Amino acid sequence: MNMTGHKRLLILALIGVLYFSGVAMVLYPIVGNIYSLHHSRADIKEYQQTVDKMDDGERQKMLEGARKYNELLAKGNVDETLSRSLNDKSDVMCYVEIPSLDIYLPVFYGTSEDVLLKGCGWLQNTSLPVGGTDSHCVISGHTGLPNAEMFTKLDEMVTGDMFYIRILDTVLAYRVDNIESVNPNRVDLLAIIEGRDCVTLLTCTPYGINDKRLLVRGERVEYKPSEVSSEENEEKVSEVSVPADKSAADDGLSDQIKQQVTLVHIIAGVSVLVFVIAVIWFIVSTGKKNRLTADENPEGDNGKKEEK
Repeated sequence: MNMTGHKRLLILALIGVLYFSGVAMVLYPIVGNIYSLHHSRADIKEYQQTVDKMDDGERQKMLEGARKYNELLAKGNVDETLSRSLNDKSDVMCYVEIPSLDIYLPVFYGTSEDVLLKGCGWLQNTSLPVGGTDSHCVISGHTGLPNAEMFTKLDEMVTGDMFYIRILDTVLAYRVDNIESVNPNRVDLLAIIEGRDCVTLLTCTPYGINDKRLLVRGERVEYKPSEVSSEENEEKVSEVSVPADKSAADDGLSDQIKQQVTLVHIIAGVSVLVFVIAVIWFIVSTGKKNRLTADENPEGDNGKKEEK
């Protein structure tokens, strides 16, 4: 069968639409995660700038309000007004860092769906993330979103791993001491543990099913900054735990964005190259078929008409 140029063009257009639709589906989660990382980076940077502009008295007032809330909560009382002691204008109260998993996420007030699409959420009626004896803060994040990783890699954490809560100008260090996958109704595991300072990171599990809850609990520990020598560490260690300078989150998120942008470029470039090669092959192969058909029937339709 002799294929006309118009017909070949239509076939190529159809193949191109289907092919690049498939490529777009492959790229969608990567591009979506880049967008999510950009937003996390912007939210964290804005929070840092807001904190930098505060004077010591303003920061102290926020911490005192949060600690008062935690004291009342430990006694069984909840003060909704004090629960917002840490909120800035964007509802960011702190951010969480898990350097081993390259996770840097802002923590917002509450756990509504809108909040969890932006980052992590502080679970209401748990302790605020300012540390202290008889406190247990719970921070929730999504797993398996099609356009953002969030807490997707949280199941890679093991006992002994570290994570950090950066609140105002203070950083709190927590070492993982318990990891459990439980039914959603196991709220008893989120209760305050007398005499302890804990934070639990909460997400859905297993990936793609999400019918259980993964609880990664850490207990507060001191951290000796790597920037100071061993001798200085003995003198400078205090209640404040500082894992890295404030650029750690920005650097970590920037590196992830660069890596994923590079991945997008590679996938897009290879996809275009493969399509171009396929188009060339299609044009050449159909051209050969057309020539063979013409050689086998040199007279074409005119010959048939003359025979009749």
